[in-house]
Amino acid sequence: MRTSTILALIVLSMLTSRISYSQDYSQNGPTRLFAAQQWDAIVLVGALPTYVADKATVDVPPVSAGLSYMVSPIFGVDFLIGHSISTSSKHFFTDQAYATWTNALYFAAIRPAIHFTKRDNIDIYGGMSMGFHYSKMTGNPGGDLSTLRLSDYENHLGIKSTWKPAFSGFLGARYALSPNLTINSEIGFNVSILSIGLGYRLK
Repeated sequence: MRTSTILALIVLSMLTSRISYSQDYSQNGPTRLFAAQQWDAIVLVGALPTYVADKATVDVPPVSAGLSYMVSPIFGVDFLIGHSISTSSKHFFTDQAYATWTNALYFAAIRPAIHFTKRDNIDIYGGMSMGFHYSKMTGNPGGDLSTLRLSDYENHLGIKSTWKPAFSGFLGARYALSPNLTINSEIGFNVSILSIGLGYRLK
């Protein structure tokens, strides 16, 4: 599914939910108060992946899902796992031999954050993402480049599947569309500069 389609579905869901609940809750106080011991399921879609700067083609945008827990009204912890796929631009070894590489990225992180919840229906937060990335690299030879020769080039260039730690900061906000549903947006420097998604309160 293309990024634009996913974002359109998110916006449609936001509008539908807001219309359904606006009349019911506009005269009865805040739609939601963010408080301690609340659990939310969250899904985020990377709208601006960081690897676009390397001229890679986004095959599957960064999609992450997980749980968010409010330890107190000002402190929370998220647990996220995610996945994305991208393909590099062509790397030419000769005029007739080139290759691209497909990177299937898997990531997981724990994210402690400070929350500002003084305003009704709005939660503004920021923190640190700490986790790891696993990049599964697959070479795609083109032209007259054989798979065997590509393996030799990869060994020489140091291209291989890797595990590595990942640390980055993030800043985000979520708005309550209903007592259970939120729309979330974040900026950061992990696998996507901008992410948009939804949250659903479980408890």
